[in-house]
Amino acid sequence: MSGLNESMIKYAVPELVIVPTMEIFSVMDVHTYYDEFIKGRVEIRGVVIPIIEPMGVFFDYKIKQGENEISVDGNRVILARDIEGKPNRVKADLGYIISTFRRVASEDKRDELKFYFLIYPDMPQFSHDSVASIADQSGFTSAQACINNNLVQHTILKILSEAFKKRDGGKFGVADPGDVAGIVLYAGDLWPVSGQSGRFQLTCFCRECTDFLKWKGVDVGWFKKYPSPANLALADLEEKGRPISGYQPVRDLTADLSPEAMIDRCAQVYGTLASDRIRGSQPSGTKIDEQKIMILARQLKKYLEVRAELTICALRRLAGGIRAVAGNPRDMKLIMISEAEPYLWTSGLYFTNLKDLAGDRFGPKCFKEEESQRGSEDREGHVRASMDEFWLPLHDLERPDGGRYDVRPLLAIRACYFLGSFITALAFTKRVFFTTRAGMSTSAEKRRRLEYTRNQVLSEIPENVDAVALPNKMRKDLPAVFIGMNENIMNQLIDFKLGSEDDPMEKKDE
Repeated sequence: MSGLNESMIKYAVPELVIVPTMEIFSVMDVHTYYDEFIKGRVEIRGVVIPIIEPMGVFFDYKIKQGENEISVDGNRVILARDIEGKPNRVKADLGYIISTFRRVASEDKRDELKFYFLIYPDMPQFSHDSVASIADQSGFTSAQACINNNLVQHTILKILSEAFKKRDGGKFGVADPGDVAGIVLYAGDLWPVSGQSGRFQLTCFCRECTDFLKWKGVDVGWFKKYPSPANLALADLEEKGRPISGYQPVRDLTADLSPEAMIDRCAQVYGTLASDRIRGSQPSGTKIDEQKIMILARQLKKYLEVRAELTICALRRLAGGIRAVAGNPRDMKLIMISEAEPYLWTSGLYFTNLKDLAGDRFGPKCFKEEESQRGSEDREGHVRASMDEFWLPLHDLERPDGGRYDVRPLLAIRACYFLGSFITALAFTKRVFFTTRAGMSTSAEKRRRLEYTRNQVLSEIPENVDAVALPNKMRKDLPAVFIGMNENIMNQLIDFKLGSEDDPMEKKDE
């Protein structure tokens, strides 16, 4: 038997590194981070820095609160090296971090280091206002903002405009938009799903989302019943000792499936209502016949289609706003991070919808005629799409035709989904306004949850980013993106956020 032909394998070439949270610099200075993830990698061309994230906004900005405009201090205590090269705790902001990266890169004789801004649109720090929060079909809100909400989009754009605003002395809030290579929007967890005891809570059913769903013909009442259409395609994921409730979705749903074909597809996943019915099992206290199953399938299909329309409209509105706020610089890319599966449950999109977000295409009509003034629309009431790139995990799916866009392989199996969960869990440890169970847990329970999500992150990112073989469909794509995170950093963050006696400064001095 002949051995494997090494020449037939193409490995990913990491060109960009994502700094997933600025909180990293509470436990590690920029020099050390640079040495860990960039130094010696001549192919690295850029760094992706979060400008809006669950941990907050790391620069000074002003924002409206009622009738008043308030100033928000974005400085944080971080680790920074002094003139003797020793780490000390100082107050600094995002601009300081970027300038330090540039200085370290210059000292390393690196000609150029591009910077991208990363936006996590869930913004838990603003979601204590129930008007902006996502809501499930039962009306319960969660500590996450709804990207379809006008107030949320306005807040994102306001913060971004403050980053690009010239201050006294001609200095920008964070950076000259002409110096920013791209704005990256994380769209991997726009619409969280939760499941417990066979009941699944979908999002979002806030007022604005519900109005859109109803306008497009979704019978929202079906999703408040038990079992609901969601039960057809979601299974309870029960695991003894698991600190987070979960679910198993049917991932290979496509837009072209008929209701009958959707039932057959859902029946392949153990624990779904479709699968239980084939095995002769029924939810307690219910009677599901063929007619009821078919009604649920039709309702689910309609919901998934309309949820995708709503998501496309929301993302396009935000994309147009971002371009306007940045002054539409010619070389700035607008980029979206997403998973790569036929149906993306927490993104609210079919994989084929990527084409509707790319280039100069137009997509579905987003508003009723009397609301046509909302968003950045043309005279026919269509919102212009404008994503230039998609950063997707390794996949062999057929790319949707019709859109002009580039793809970068993202070296994370779930496209940062678990990483986002870890960062959000860190944010939950200290903020008093969270009303979730995580916000009321004991220190031991919080640690258990953080360690569980840490392990999920470790299962998501490769141990060696230089040894990742590309699937055939991605061999001609742009160079790859990887996550600048490891187990050591996550352990230090857990200890730091929970007030461990093991201070990272002390560890470093030993």
